[in-house]
Order: sequence, then structure tokens, then C-alpha cells
Amino acid sequence: MSTFIIRNKTTLELWRTNVGKSSWSKVGHAKAAFSYNTEHLRKDPSLSNFINNLGKYDSLKFKDQDVYEVLELLSDSEDKLKKLTELVESNTNLLRCYPEGSEHVDCMEVISNIAKILGVEVNND
Repeated sequence: MSTFIIRNKTTLELWRTNVGKSSWSKVGHAKAAFSYNTEHLRKDPSLSNFINNLGKYDSLKFKDQDVYEVLELLSDSEDKLKKLTELVESNTNLLRCYPEGSEHVDCMEVISNIAKILGVEVNND
């Protein structure tokens, strides 16, 4: 399950609602909380350019500012772990480049498969 936070792009400070909440399970919930806390946002000097254009009862939509960003903390780590577990279980010789017997396992192929699951690039140099 993913966790989303809002942070200042420049200072990297975590944004909190007026009641102290700082994480949400859906990106839409984070953005809605931001918009809902307009009175709290009016006190933020980094948003003054955006707040000054609002009427007394208007709210600042998350998409209408560029000071804060939503970040996903826990993406699909559970899914990646499951895929890696299945890969290990399906190949008992995963960590051996030259398993017992005459079979040969290409180490770079195994490493590349793991890297794909983890979403990283492998330098084949």
C-alpha cells in the first residue's frame, strides 16, 4: 500500500494540516487535504503569491500552486518483494553462476531480471 506526503520543493519540509496530519493513502486525499486547509495555507509565506489572488471564501487548489509536491513513499514494494520471492523460489540456483551439474546460468541475465523487478538499470560494462 502506498503512502503519500506533501513537501516543500525548495526547503524539503514536510507539510502538515492544521491538525498535524502529514500522510495519506491516496494522492487525491493528500491534495484534497491541502485544498481544505486554506486558512492554514494563508499563514504560509511561501504561498503568498497564490493566496493573494484568492477571495475570502476561495480555497487554493493543489494544482494551482508550484511550491509543494506530493511524493509517494511506499510505492509497489510489496509487489516487488512478491516477484523477487517467486523468482528465488523458481530458481534455487539463483545466486550461483555455475550451479552443480552441467547447467550454466547467465549471471547478467539473473541480475538484469532482478533489476527489472526493482526498477533499476544495470550497467553491463
